[in-house]
Amino acid sequence: MIWAKRNFQWPEYTHYLRVIADLQLANPGLAEQFVMVSRKIEGPGISTYYIGLPSETFLKAFDGFAVVREQELPDVIDDLHLAAGDTVTKFFKILT
Repeated sequence: MIWAKRNFQWPEYTHYLRVIADLQLANPGLAEQFVMVSRKIEGPGISTYYIGLPSETFLKAFDGFAVVREQELPDVIDDLHLAAGDTVTKFFKILT
């Protein structure tokens, strides 16, 4: 599994949410490895969006996302946008 990130001002991320959801549906055997979460940063409505993908092959659909190491992921996220199974809870705590 690989991870990548990109900053967006809401609702600019929605195109990529549709892309990752379509990939998840098209690859049901890998569904748990398609993840999108976000962490708010300073600025009006700006967040860093993190995507998890089964392999780098899928990254070509995500322009402007930079690959990050698992160790660079935040411990806590603000929003869960897409996930299946318990993959998200293995990597993140969700603020409530």
